[in-house]
Amino acid sequence: MPPKARQTKTLIASMTTVVISILAVLTWLFYYKRKRDNQKYERPEYLAHLAKASAFLDTVAAIDDYVTWVYRDRLKTEYREVAIFFKNKTSYYVKEEKVKTFIDTFSDFDNYIAYRNREYVSIQKRKLSEFFDDIEGKSIDEQQRNAVVVDEYSNLIIAGAGSGKTLTILAKVKYLVE
Repeated sequence: MPPKARQTKTLIASMTTVVISILAVLTWLFYYKRKRDNQKYERPEYLAHLAKASAFLDTVAAIDDYVTWVYRDRLKTEYREVAIFFKNKTSYYVKEEKVKTFIDTFSDFDNYIAYRNREYVSIQKRKLSEFFDDIEGKSIDEQQRNAVVVDEYSNLIIAGAGSGKTLTILAKVKYLVE
């Protein structure tokens, strides 16, 4: 075989070896990264925080009443550690949709609860329209209905004489009892 042909054959063999080596390294890196990515979903710390995030989402989904600021703040305090753990990690834990849902809900929890409370009050006012039309034989207006349905620890009612403060308090007591 001529020397030039031998050099070409040796060069092709060397290049083939290099290409096969590169492919082997890339394959190993691909499987290593995949294994490492899957391992992050098996870490005990992640699983514990994911369980707490799921508990938070279940708790929030089960709310079917007016949420007071005290209860809202208690939930925020109880799940703050989970929020800190998952903060800025929604793309890191991209396979787990609950992480994104938890972060989205928790990061804007005050507005989320305010919205849910407005919806609750609106539904209650519609559902109990007949109830509000007969408080001691009188009907209460929209502001009074809001004061009756809203369930905060305290409600401040400021109004002039004869505006219906006592009627509102009677309606609140009747609402709570019935």
